[in-house]
Amino acid sequence: MIRTLSLGAVLTFIAGSLWAGGKAGTTGAAFLKIGAGARAAAMGNTFTAVADDADASIWNPAGLTQLSRPQITAAHTQWIQGGQHDSWAYAHPTKGGTFAASVVTLAYEGIERRTEDTDDAEGTFGSLDGAYGLSYGRTVLDQLSLGLGMTFVRQSIDSESAAVPTGTVGALWKTPISFLTLGTAVRNIGGSIDFVEEGDPLPMTVAFGVAGRFLKDRLLCTTEVRAVRHESPALGVGVEVSPRLYKNAVGHLRAGYRSDVQDVSDATGASLGLGFSFPRWGFDATWAPYGVLGDTFRYAFRFSF
Repeated sequence: MIRTLSLGAVLTFIAGSLWAGGKAGTTGAAFLKIGAGARAAAMGNTFTAVADDADASIWNPAGLTQLSRPQITAAHTQWIQGGQHDSWAYAHPTKGGTFAASVVTLAYEGIERRTEDTDDAEGTFGSLDGAYGLSYGRTVLDQLSLGLGMTFVRQSIDSESAAVPTGTVGALWKTPISFLTLGTAVRNIGGSIDFVEEGDPLPMTVAFGVAGRFLKDRLLCTTEVRAVRHESPALGVGVEVSPRLYKNAVGHLRAGYRSDVQDVSDATGASLGLGFSFPRWGFDATWAPYGVLGDTFRYAFRFSF
């Protein structure tokens, strides 16, 4: 009976949080592909070559070297089918490099419990997936930074749970072309997560991105190619316009596109976002529709000490 319940919950989870692309559903811990932060989501998840805040610990730990002050970020997402997605990250620069810690969770409540013997619901239960990470980034050459991270992934559904360690490596190069930055990262490196006597490989992701900053950093353009294990390669593009509003206040308008969500029930892959920032803190919000699965809304806050 437990096996039936857990399998049903797993299928519910995949239907709610995994977008199509290639052979969808052939990897476990699908929540790892959602990402973190409102800014990255607004720009089509093209953050590998940007990675300039504490969320770099999740996207590309090499980008942690761009922080000059300790920083904390927090984000909440109203995910599809009632899911609650949250992320937190803290980065601390030192003379020996930048250290960071992060937490990403996805929770569902009120999943109906059913068995093979009856179609009637027998109460409800919930699921909680979490990724708890430590990261480190260091500048090794004048304009080249490297980073690595270790993450403990745990999934729990009703009374069943599974866990596995994963790794991330990344690099960030500020090229001799002053406005151009290149970034690459391999995320979710590891084996499989075994749930109820069955295992699925982690969604290992290889990403390569380009970021261009123009007009005295008032315009940021990004593009990224990424490939998730067992899925077709995907393309993302993003743009951020940051006009000065008043003295030290800066506004942000963002838009992005992702090719890896087009096959999800009328989803276009488009996203929009806005925000504002001051020297020490900022707020961002993002809207990304997923067709008939519903809209997602993200809200993020960051503070530098």
